[in-house]
Amino acid sequence: MSFENINLPDDFSILHFDELDSTNLKAKEIAENESFCDKMIILADKQLAGRGRYDRKWLSCDGNLYFSLILKDDCLDSKTSSQISFIAALAAGKSVADFAENITLKWPNDILISDKKTGGILIEAVGQSNKFDAMIVGIGINIKNYPKNVIFPATSISENSDKISNRNILLEKIIKNFDNYYNIWKNNGFSEIREQWHKMSFEIGKKISSKTHNETLEGIYKGISKNGELLLELDNNEIRSITAGDVFFG
Repeated sequence: MSFENINLPDDFSILHFDELDSTNLKAKEIAENESFCDKMIILADKQLAGRGRYDRKWLSCDGNLYFSLILKDDCLDSKTSSQISFIAALAAGKSVADFAENITLKWPNDILISDKKTGGILIEAVGQSNKFDAMIVGIGINIKNYPKNVIFPATSISENSDKISNRNILLEKIIKNFDNYYNIWKNNGFSEIREQWHKMSFEIGKKISSKTHNETLEGIYKGISKNGELLLELDNNEIRSITAGDVFFG
C-alpha cells in the first residue's frame, strides 16, 4: 500500500519500509546519524521484532499500523519526556474514536475499545538524560487483526466497526492530532493535555491495582498528576504517585 499521497502537515515526512525489525530501532538509528530528521515518520508494513514497554514483545499482526515518529526539539528533556506519551495516546485515541465507539485511554499508554487493548505507545530517548538529542514516539494500532492469549485482552478496530478500510486514513488523522496537541503542549504546558486525557481516561474513581517493580498496590484511581504520574488513593486515604507500572482494573 502506498503512503506517498497522505496529506500531512508541511514539516512532517515519511520513510516507508516493507519490513523492519522495529520502527523504533530504525528511528533511533536515523536520529543518531541524521541531523535533519525532526518529525520524520518511520513506517513499516511488517515488524519482525516489535517491542512494547519493559521490552515485551509487540506482536505485529498483518494489516495493522506500525510507525515511529522522531522528535528533535529543545524542549525535550527528562522532566517533560513522559508527557509526550500522553500526547501520543490522546492523538491516537481521538483518531480511533472516528472509526469505533467506546474508546478510552488507560494509564500510561494504552488505547482501548470496549475495555480491550487496540493500541499502545512506546517512548524512547536518544542522547543524554538531562537533555535529549531526540525522542522516538512508537505507535501501534490494531486495525484488522490482534494477538490472542496476551497479558491484557486485545481487540481491533475492524472487530468493532466497519468504518475503516485502510491505514492511510488513520495515520493521517493520528499525525494531525499529534501535531495539534504537541503544539498546545509546547505553548501552554501539560495542563490542557492532562484535562483532555482525563476526559477519555478509563475508570477514574474505580478500584484498581497497580503492579510496580517491587510492589502491588490497590486503591481508588484518581487520575494523573500534573506530571503524568498515576494517582492512587489507598485504604488509609493516602494518595500515592506512581511513575511506572502495570494497571489492572476490576
